[in-house]
Amino acid sequence: MTGIDKRPEIEDYWSSKPFFHTPWYGKTMSIRRFQEISKFLDFADNKGSPEGCENRLYKVMPVLESITKKFKELYIPNKEISIDEGMMAWKGRLIFKIYMPDKLDKYGIF
Repeated sequence: MTGIDKRPEIEDYWSSKPFFHTPWYGKTMSIRRFQEISKFLDFADNKGSPEGCENRLYKVMPVLESITKKFKELYIPNKEISIDEGMMAWKGRLIFKIYMPDKLDKYGIF
């Protein structure tokens, strides 16, 4: 949700100030627990990083592969399926950001 609901500081997600207050975050987990998980969450050993690796997502590839495998096992599309091509707006620095001048959000990620 933090990717959709942008706040200036992480602490603002748990704020009780009327402008920032969103009870969902506090009901899900405490800010202290979130900070502990964030501190120790890591997907790859930096010492074992491949030199000259072209894939910038190599650290999370085991997680992505596991999720993809589970989706393939558990989701079997029906006869009629509709696929919509969408783009998420992105203004930050990212090597695989796409520029599409005809879109409302000209820079983004597919």
